Amino acid sequence: MDKEWKKFVTSLPYQAVFLHRDEFNEQYPKQKNTPLPAVFIEDASDIRLLISNEEIGKAKNISELIEITKHFMPTQNSNIIYRCSECGLGYKEKEIAEKCQAWCKEHKSCNLDIIKYAIKENENASKK
Repeated sequence: MDKEWKKFVTSLPYQAVFLHRDEFNEQYPKQKNTPLPAVFIEDASDIRLLISNEEIGKAKNISELIEITKHFMPTQNSNIIYRCSECGLGYKEKEIAEKCQAWCKEHKSCNLDIIKYAIKENENASKK
């Protein structure tokens, strides 16, 4: 594992678990069609996609991968933020994030009636 990446992962306020494809498919069969690598977040009931394979693929180096990861990680002192994997905006409600993602993917733009529900993020958070 790259030193810079390892340092970043160990600094996260979350437990990171890395699984090989076969291990992941065995533990999470509902997600077997999700392109990997990807980042998931686990709660009491299940896991959900946090950072898609497509987003990870945008990183040209470890520093960019760290920035992408920071962008999609929920803040430590808040509830989970559901993000549109297309534009990166965060929402408190999963359904609105899914609507945003569907719109962005289909139209390659944002919808003002949807993004008005986006949450304002911590001023210290990285902005993209």
